[in-house]
Amino acid sequence: MADAQMESRFTPWLLGLFLLSLLILLGLARFVWLQGQGIQDRVQRLAAEDLAQLVQINRLRSSFMEQSLALQRLYATADAEDFGRNQQARRERLHQHLRDWRQLCPSCGELDRLAQLQGRIEQHGTALFDIMRSKPIDWDASRTELYAADDLAMQADALLTQWVDGIGASTERSRQQLHSGTRELVFSVLAAVLAILLLASFVAYFSWRLLVEARLRRRLALFPERNPLPVYSLAADARLLYANPAAEHMRQQLVPEAADAGALLPAELAAQLPALLREQGQAEWEYELAGASLQAGIHCLKDLGVCHAYVRDISAQRQAERQLSHQALHDAVTDLANRRAFEDELEQMLDQGRSGAILLLHLNRFHSIIKSLGHAMGDQVLRASAERLSQALTAAADDSRLFRFEGELFAVLLTTPDSLDASQALSRQLQQSMLQPLDLAGRELVFTLSLGASHFPRDGKDADRLMRRAHSALQQLLQANGEGLLHFSPEMDQRALEWLELEQDLRQAQPRDELELFYQPQLDLASGWLTGVEALVRWRHPQRGLVSPADFIPLAEETGLILPMGEWILRRACTQAMAWREAGLPPLVMAVNLSARQFQDPGLPELVQQILRETGLPAEWLELEITESAAMQDLDQAIQGLQALQAIGLQLAIDDFGTGYSSLAYLSRFPLDKLKIDQSFVRQMTTEASDLTIVRALVALARGLNLRLIAEGVETSEQEQLLQELGCDQVQGYKYSRPLPSAELEAFLRGLTNPA
Repeated sequence: MADAQMESRFTPWLLGLFLLSLLILLGLARFVWLQGQGIQDRVQRLAAEDLAQLVQINRLRSSFMEQSLALQRLYATADAEDFGRNQQARRERLHQHLRDWRQLCPSCGELDRLAQLQGRIEQHGTALFDIMRSKPIDWDASRTELYAADDLAMQADALLTQWVDGIGASTERSRQQLHSGTRELVFSVLAAVLAILLLASFVAYFSWRLLVEARLRRRLALFPERNPLPVYSLAADARLLYANPAAEHMRQQLVPEAADAGALLPAELAAQLPALLREQGQAEWEYELAGASLQAGIHCLKDLGVCHAYVRDISAQRQAERQLSHQALHDAVTDLANRRAFEDELEQMLDQGRSGAILLLHLNRFHSIIKSLGHAMGDQVLRASAERLSQALTAAADDSRLFRFEGELFAVLLTTPDSLDASQALSRQLQQSMLQPLDLAGRELVFTLSLGASHFPRDGKDADRLMRRAHSALQQLLQANGEGLLHFSPEMDQRALEWLELEQDLRQAQPRDELELFYQPQLDLASGWLTGVEALVRWRHPQRGLVSPADFIPLAEETGLILPMGEWILRRACTQAMAWREAGLPPLVMAVNLSARQFQDPGLPELVQQILRETGLPAEWLELEITESAAMQDLDQAIQGLQALQAIGLQLAIDDFGTGYSSLAYLSRFPLDKLKIDQSFVRQMTTEASDLTIVRALVALARGLNLRLIAEGVETSEQEQLLQELGCDQVQGYKYSRPLPSAELEAFLRGLTNPA
């Protein structure tokens, strides 16, 4: 009611302001219209007189210029016929422009002067025309007439220029008058607008104060009604005084059977409300009602004797928090508990003093699946493996739980006092579960498991140490290419420490010049002639002595040191081969082994070419040996890499052939020159029929592919004779010579008589 009265008092003010503003605007419009009419009249006069005169002057000037140019062209070309055809039209145009000018300005006396000038120009033009038609032409007379006509044309142009200047002065006066009138109009409009603004501001200020108060009261009154959250007013005895529409709407959704919206409030509110009201305090509750999570805030006003309550449905927020918590502790691909959850659970078990074991599970061949089939298939493999392993755990042990770490690594946390036997049995169960192929996208994929285990409290009482020791056991098993389960032992820590120390020493081996090359001769089996040598790296450690390549080459591969080491080996071997040739020894093929990481380096062909240029060794006297397993890691890349090396002109050989998983279809596509039979087959071919069968098959394969065949590891005459009977091309081994340093091999070569 008060708002309505205030608005009724305010209405005459608004009406008066509107009428006054309307009168001022009408007066202003009348004034602007009158001023605009005056400006319009002046503009029309300017356009009708001055501009029209300027147009006629330009036309006259053009006609005089056209006439002058025609006379000059007549003099220059002596073409009287062309001049005569157009002369009459030019004269008529000029006379027409003079007539138009006289109609526009009858009182302009200058027109008589222009007409006289035009008549004289025509006389000289006629005289020039007659001279140019006569034969021979009197050029002196023609120039006299031309100059006289040009002088008259210039007089006419000067007269027209005076007229233009006069019109320009008149136009400038008109422009100034227009500018003055426009400025007066603008000032008048601004003054009127300022008056309106002052009047409107004066009235609006008082109107605004009345409106603000009215709207504030209205907003405060409508706040509870329009609030999207339930709002309540409660008496001191918890009696419901008011509930807004949002409270009733929430009641219908959650507890439609309740009598009123007060059913949404927490049950313990009634008991605590009097104390809150006495202290003019506030409180907050979070509770569950009909499957929803609610939050109620209470604020009591002691002076008014009421409490206000506000209720929020926070179900979505709590659901999002639970989902985030689940994502933080679970793997996104398999939905298994992740490494963080594993560490939390392990810490709790250790704090409780419980016994158990950590099993790290490595899914073998997983990386090869990703390389060949892609990451999407890799995710399918992980999900299927997680399901298979979870089922096996459920069937095997109730006191174990499966986790997913990163990549192909899973983990099992086993809680049992007898963890050694239990982990052994559980390992067998898990490996057995993976024997059946995984059927994924029409493919049957078989995977094996390698497991490393540490036991608590036997192997440690803190999570970090237990994890490191389980990882040490797994790594040792993987380095041995083993499957199954390997328990941690104290010797592994010692081996890991030695491995670390060896790595540090290996990083300094090349800078300290501790690496050297030994060379093992290769002979032609039929003739006994020496055909080449194989370069083999050795590490002469100052304390350890001569370190076996089997000890430091895998370490170099793992740490990446094999790349600079391989470059050093290749450069040193090529340098040595050239040194022997320059010393007068017969040329020998230098065979150099490439590691898997070297072979996968896209810059290898360029490096080989650079070293050959630096050392001067012809490419055909260098042979690069790639292991069968390295060549089969990525078949397409291997073919491209071999083709790039073959283009250099060097020889290519597959080393340790027969120990990998070569596909004959791909082997036939490899641009190879030689196959090397692994010494494991040569060593037992005289005693094991199966090895002899393999060697015989390899010889037949080499013949079918038109490749030379070399057998390594030949130690006895019996082995040599058998290889010769089978048709092997070349041999190397201890029967002929051990790997020798460069100086000893040079002496060996000089003392060698061919054939051997």
